[in-house]
Amino acid sequence: MRIFLYLISLVLFSHDERLDKKKIYKLPNEVISVENKNKLIAETENLSEQNSEILNKLAEYYSQFIEDKRIEAIREKGIPYKDKTSEVTKDFKNQMGTFPIPSDVNSIRIFGDNIRKSNNESYTTRDSEILFALQKKLAENFAKLGDKNKSKEAYLQALRYRNFSVVEDRFFKDEVLSELEPEKVEQINTHKATKEAFEKNKSELKRIKDEYYKVHSDYAKKNINEADSNEKLKTLKENILYLEEAVKVSEKNYNDSYTKNFKVYVENKNFEDSEFVLNFAKLIFQVENENKNLTKIEKKSGELKSGIFIDLDNSKNRNFDSYAEWLRFAIRLNPKNSEAIFLLAEELRTSGKRKEAISMYLQYLSLDKKDNLYRVYRSLASLYSEEKKYVLASYYYDLISKSITNEETLKNDPYLFFQMSHFYFEKIGDLEKSKINSEIVLEYIKNKRIEEEEIRNKDDKFGISLYEIIRRLKTEFICNFYISENYHKNKYPEKELTSLEKSYAANKSIDEYIKEYKELYASSKTDFDNLKKTLLASTTGYDLEKLKEQQDRLDDVKNDLNFLLIESGSLKKVAVFNRMILIEEENRNYKRVKNLYQEIISVGNQDEASIAIRNYERIKKIEADGYNRKKLF
Repeated sequence: MRIFLYLISLVLFSHDERLDKKKIYKLPNEVISVENKNKLIAETENLSEQNSEILNKLAEYYSQFIEDKRIEAIREKGIPYKDKTSEVTKDFKNQMGTFPIPSDVNSIRIFGDNIRKSNNESYTTRDSEILFALQKKLAENFAKLGDKNKSKEAYLQALRYRNFSVVEDRFFKDEVLSELEPEKVEQINTHKATKEAFEKNKSELKRIKDEYYKVHSDYAKKNINEADSNEKLKTLKENILYLEEAVKVSEKNYNDSYTKNFKVYVENKNFEDSEFVLNFAKLIFQVENENKNLTKIEKKSGELKSGIFIDLDNSKNRNFDSYAEWLRFAIRLNPKNSEAIFLLAEELRTSGKRKEAISMYLQYLSLDKKDNLYRVYRSLASLYSEEKKYVLASYYYDLISKSITNEETLKNDPYLFFQMSHFYFEKIGDLEKSKINSEIVLEYIKNKRIEEEEIRNKDDKFGISLYEIIRRLKTEFICNFYISENYHKNKYPEKELTSLEKSYAANKSIDEYIKEYKELYASSKTDFDNLKKTLLASTTGYDLEKLKEQQDRLDDVKNDLNFLLIESGSLKKVAVFNRMILIEEENRNYKRVKNLYQEIISVGNQDEASIAIRNYERIKKIEADGYNRKKLF
């Protein structure tokens, strides 16, 4: 398939290649001068008007590749054709001045594979600075106008006129120099002169040395006497010393010129090419993103996770190989392209390629850039945590705390503090830092509720999603538990109990939602069953539509209930209850202790429930005779 598409591209562009021995066609600079090119791509307010001017000028260049001239070229190359008027026109003639290029996602990937694998002219139609600049401008303008399809085609056209190589000999060619600005031509010619002088001196030195060794050889073979040999060797030795010094001077001049003239030009070219490829990669991302549908996961079993969910599979659905490869190409052209490095790191992280993502994030940091530091630090902390390198993860979480303000983070990413609290508690065991971050996120939730209550007083229709409500309650449960563990470590039982009570209250709120949705589900199920019974007598379109609406409502309630049960089941309720029991038993609050044991019996696993039953009986005995008995574990 790849070979087939490549052959098609060769046929489409065979008229515009440099294998034009009889000079049938005009070169780009013979139709569009460098000054005219610069004028065409100068900034104008009306992009559509500028596009029209560029297309008209391109049409003037492309117009030479139609009818008789093209047929003559085809004949010379021995390519058979059937009909002069229909076959040739159908395949090649294009009234718009550009040529059709396959621009679907797969064709772009194949073309990208070819063009990225070689920095030579193998996959270019023509090495033309003028045509590249005009097509590039068209691509940028179409992108600004929101026409992604035309922009994509213009980018592909531009790529076919760009040679990304930076070999010196290429820049000394007349056809390349003829399309450059005068100052660039002067730079390259200056460098060319120093290189030629250096090469000439090296060649002459080699010739003199060869002659010097030949005299030695002739003397050894007795083809020359000693007096003549000594006289020639003396002269040649003087010439060698002179030329060695000349080579050193010319080499220094060449190296200085390389740095001052050629290297500067190459760096500017690589920078421009890298930015061009980066912009094309961004467009490719949009194209691929539009061709990726959200994964619909439909589970029809009777389990808790049944129902229809719309989700994005980060490890598979977002694996944009072509986008990532174009970013890599941009980085290869300019290893200091920080934006390309950052975007590639983000793409690799999203695609689940953790080690590669870490490497790219570190490469970004090595450039000492100040932008995106928060996202880079957070991503590195998260990635190192997933790789179970907790010390390194802790280092970047600490950098986040030092480099940003709480107000800024609370505004953009409030639950980062919960993530940090969870990390310090579960992975590092730093209860103090866990407590600090837990308090920040709890304060945020408190202020958010006050703010929303003020809005609700003005607008009775205002509300937040069930997901956000449960998320906040779950966060409160976990954060207060983390804080209580810090108080437990420092032996503050009263403060510990206060935090545990808050976790307990959050759990009770979730239980109330579960109870509400169970009742709602039971009611909806009853309505649905009753409606189905009515269909036994008569079935109309209205009845079926109403049944579908009721089914959708029942599914929505069931999904919400399943969500609540899953979130509730993930909480460490038994751990909270046991800590509360220890404190309340010390306070001889046996009634509360018994209630807590009853809750453990209802929510704990078989072992936890068994132990809770035995301890419940133990507390009853203590209440009966006042004799203290040790807790059973």
